[in-house]
Amino acid sequence: MLDFTRRTNWHYDISRSLDGISLKSKPHVHIEDGQTLSFVSASFIFRDEEGKAGQSANGQLTLKSNAHQGAAPIALSSVQVDFNGSVNRIILKHDEDSDEQQKHGNTVLSAVSLTTGAGKGKGKAAATNSENLDEDRIIILQGEANLTLAPGQTIVLGVQIPLREPGETSAVSLTLSLQSELFDLDQYQSFQQGRGANTWFLSASKTRRIPRANPLAIKVQQRPPQMEIVGLTWKDQYYTDEPITLEFEIVNEEDVDAPAKLDAILVGSLPPVFIVEVPGQDETLSDDGGKDESRLSNVPLGAIESSKSIITHIRVPPIPQSTQYSLTLKVVYFLSTNPGTPITQTSVFQLNIVNPFEANYDLMPRVHPDPWPSLFDPEGVRDPSEDDSHHLPKGLSQTWSLVTRYASFASEDLRVSDVDIRVQTSRTVRCHSTRTLPQPPQPNTSWIVKPKTIEDAAFDIVAQKHTLDDRNQATLDVSFVIKWSRLSSSSHHPPNTTTLPVPRFALFGIEPRVLASVSHVRLKDGSKPLVVLRLVIENASNHFLTFGLSMEPSDEFAFSGPKQTTLHLLPVSRRSVTYRLLPLANGSSTGSWIKPGLVVKDKYFQKVLRVIPTEGMKLDGKDGGFLVWVPPEEEEEEDEESEESGSSEEDSA
Repeated sequence: MLDFTRRTNWHYDISRSLDGISLKSKPHVHIEDGQTLSFVSASFIFRDEEGKAGQSANGQLTLKSNAHQGAAPIALSSVQVDFNGSVNRIILKHDEDSDEQQKHGNTVLSAVSLTTGAGKGKGKAAATNSENLDEDRIIILQGEANLTLAPGQTIVLGVQIPLREPGETSAVSLTLSLQSELFDLDQYQSFQQGRGANTWFLSASKTRRIPRANPLAIKVQQRPPQMEIVGLTWKDQYYTDEPITLEFEIVNEEDVDAPAKLDAILVGSLPPVFIVEVPGQDETLSDDGGKDESRLSNVPLGAIESSKSIITHIRVPPIPQSTQYSLTLKVVYFLSTNPGTPITQTSVFQLNIVNPFEANYDLMPRVHPDPWPSLFDPEGVRDPSEDDSHHLPKGLSQTWSLVTRYASFASEDLRVSDVDIRVQTSRTVRCHSTRTLPQPPQPNTSWIVKPKTIEDAAFDIVAQKHTLDDRNQATLDVSFVIKWSRLSSSSHHPPNTTTLPVPRFALFGIEPRVLASVSHVRLKDGSKPLVVLRLVIENASNHFLTFGLSMEPSDEFAFSGPKQTTLHLLPVSRRSVTYRLLPLANGSSTGSWIKPGLVVKDKYFQKVLRVIPTEGMKLDGKDGGFLVWVPPEEEEEEDEESEESGSSEEDSA
């Protein structure tokens, strides 16, 4: 051995230890641990600290020869590893033809396949195990490997050990067996914690240290259940405002029938009360567990036959806001072969609920067509103490256009059947809304909205104060309502309704407003379209106001109307000024924008008022002015032709 001085001219071959000795019979030598110093050192390690009954654990047995260089190789006839706990014994027999998977230097790494056999074996651990286990329950795992050890060589034998029962199992001892022509030798060694005990061979050339206090032991957990919980038609996303039906299949993969019960727990922020449906039974309603949990326990599933399954449904009511829930399903069952031991299978599902739509909004003013009531008309002024519910409103009126751009953030196409707005009622203002875009669909019609595409919807809102004396600012509280369904939904099911909040808008300010609107008139010669620009100045205050208007000449158009004028507005009144604009540029097939140099100034405060554009107009981002749209001449010509054809038809009629 390496720790002893090498003798010259000495043959180091343990099989020749009895050369020259006459023997009457073949001796069998048994060496106990500690009686002599062996030139073969051994260690064992479990890769994992824990395992489950019914599964296999990875282990490695390492044998190293510390013999002098030049000594004869030793071929062990067998190696026996004894355990305590549910693993009994492993016996590895010598086979020179066994394949070596990896070899690097003096290290050989082999994977050994184990088979099960019954027997008593030999070694001290056999007696120890027999105290706890019946003889017929002793299971021996057998395998074959090349057990030839050359001086300085390390053999690493990887094994997969089946785990039978829960508890702790550890490698206890090792018995090395050598059979020669002259004698048989068994050497018993107990495993000790020490150098190399925590080394796991990833390959013949690479190792990893496993930081465990006792690598010889493994904790075997309870036998894993053979009852599977499968989520059928499970989706990564569910949407707000839709009823959710979750379908689960509970599969019995045990060898015998299993009576079972189901527990369902929904965990999250304010979880709803849900319903569990089991075939052949009444619906069961969960309890309201509080702010974070909704639970239903001990729902009988009946006896599930071996290799059969049962389908259950969990129905969750519509959730109004985006959230996440954790749904835990636990099946507790018993086997007829062991009716006193419950077996539990638990599965956790993440329920992601997202809002299918998002939207942004613009509230743009429009010119109300009706005249304002006069403050000096006694018939139009009402007593604020009158009951508004029995009288028609007689206050100021305003018209607005609410433009909505909404997009689908769903992961699939959705069917939208209707969009609308819901205006909250007010005691001081009466509101009426009309959808202008898209056009109201015919009955039983809808349109498809694809993910991440923007759709438009526009609504005209007419607001009127109940009394003319009410000059306070009012707020507009509106909700945007979308009725939709999945493409896979049945047409018999009612659509889902998603309500999106709209930011609060302010109406009926007391500051003066200047509104501009345009219309287009056909000249008789049909040469160019004539643009009629109407300017409306509103004075909703109790003061007499004076405004100066000026229109600058332009190279883009000629105009008729006051170049400079002064308007006097009584309290709670409005006046309008009309300009006719004739574009001077050459005709365009796509249309064009012109910019009137129109200025409105409050003469008392010397403040220039912003002109608010409406339909057919837009703001000019350069200097705060506004632009007027001139339609293309081709469209005008087409309109003219259609008008002429219409006139001819009338004449013929």
